[in-house]
Amino acid sequence: MRYNVGCLNASTQAARVNFELYRSDGTMLGTESLILMPLGNDQLNRIFGPYQPVTGYIDYWSDLPMGSIYCYGSVLDNVTSDPTTIPPQ
Repeated sequence: MRYNVGCLNASTQAARVNFELYRSDGTMLGTESLILMPLGNDQLNRIFGPYQPVTGYIDYWSDLPMGSIYCYGSVLDNVTSDPTTIPPQ
C-alpha cells in the first residue's frame, strides 16, 4: 500500500500547510510541509514511505483561517492502484 495526502486551498492567499506524522500509539514519526498557491491544490505522495511498515495518522494545520484549507488522505494498492479516500476526522 502507499499513502498520500492531498490538500486544497480555498483562499486567494498562498499558504504553508504543515503535517505531523504519528504512529497509531501517538509516537511522532516526523514532519512535512507544502506550499499551496491561491485556489490551488497539491499532494504529497508516499508520505509514510520512510516509516513503513506503519499504522498511523497525520495532523495538519496552516496559517490561514479555519476552513481555508481542506486535506484528505488516499490509500492505493501497489499492485492494482485501486484507491480509497480517507476524509479528515
